[in-house]
Amino acid sequence: MNKVPTIVITAVASLAIGVFVGTQLAQQPQPSAPLDTVAVADYEVVLTERDALAEESAALRERLQTAASEKRAVEDQIAQLTTGTAPAPADDFDALAVTFGDPERLNALDGARWQELATAMATIDEEVAKLAAARAAGEEVDPEVWRRISDENTKLRAYALGLVNKLPTHASGNGEFTHPLSTANLLSAYLDATELPLTVEQREAIADLGRDYDSAFAATSASYNESTFGLQKLLDELDLKREFLDQAFDSLDAQQYDAMMRPEIRGKVRMDVLSPGVMLSRTSEAMVVGSRSELRNQLVERVAKQFKLPADTVARSAAFDHWIRELDSVLDPVQPGMASVYTVDQATVAGRAQLAAMQALSLELDLTPAQRQRLQNVTHLVVPRVTPQ
Repeated sequence: MNKVPTIVITAVASLAIGVFVGTQLAQQPQPSAPLDTVAVADYEVVLTERDALAEESAALRERLQTAASEKRAVEDQIAQLTTGTAPAPADDFDALAVTFGDPERLNALDGARWQELATAMATIDEEVAKLAAARAAGEEVDPEVWRRISDENTKLRAYALGLVNKLPTHASGNGEFTHPLSTANLLSAYLDATELPLTVEQREAIADLGRDYDSAFAATSASYNESTFGLQKLLDELDLKREFLDQAFDSLDAQQYDAMMRPEIRGKVRMDVLSPGVMLSRTSEAMVVGSRSELRNQLVERVAKQFKLPADTVARSAAFDHWIRELDSVLDPVQPGMASVYTVDQATVAGRAQLAAMQALSLELDLTPAQRQRLQNVTHLVVPRVTPQ
């Protein structure tokens, strides 16, 4: 039975108002949560509820799709009877600009309103830039900015929900939204809206990149076994999607690149709606500390609390020292108001360091089989942010 994914919104949803995540950019950083995001005692209840919601959601989507198809069929018949000719396709339901992979996957994007999505992305970019500037300056954000982001993000959330379980991913929810087939067509729609559309050659080049992604994703997935950590799967997929998007941007001409590249937004988690970092909008958080020594203590405390182990025993593990050494490149001090803003690159460094530590702790700590399995299933990562007092 398919389960409702925990991530069904785009990155900016968690930045702005979001269904599941709070207003991180506009609020002060929150205290760190446990390594995994579901309490063990409630896990079975959550799974049961998710299964029920999955069935209900699937049934509703099927009914909506059937109704939409029947409506279009009736409209076509009316048009043919009235004019004697078949109606022209609606502008909002253009054919996909970039296609590759299993033909059945293309149906997942059937009926997407590309013009509407392009407008939504462009508006969100503008409004999020205002949010970031206000936050950096320590200013209050106009409530109308939040409202506009919320309104536009609703359109992206609806699109993302329609993709769930229809494109391959190890992070269902925003994993489908960030699949290269989706990203490529969102990128094309964005450029169409700026009147700088992709050329036929560019579309073909990006499709080739998508095929490369599919091959790499399949090969990587085939290498996993029952002992593979969930965080590794998430990070591997993230890396492959980053490579795809970087190469897709490289295929743009200078004007197209300038139209797409917003340095204050691009590549930042919970700010960039085109970035594969959207996958991290629900599965990453800032861990705010005042120093490296404080960071080690917090990491030890989290692990000890999560697995109900003596803190002094956990603290003796050298895994924490290696963890912090691997974080060196992301530990430059930041202003408190910007602690919750980090890039996909920074999150990836933090995630890889955490993964290595988790693998070491799995071997070193005296965990029960159930505890060890829980550790392997963790996909939540922390991004340390040093804000000296």
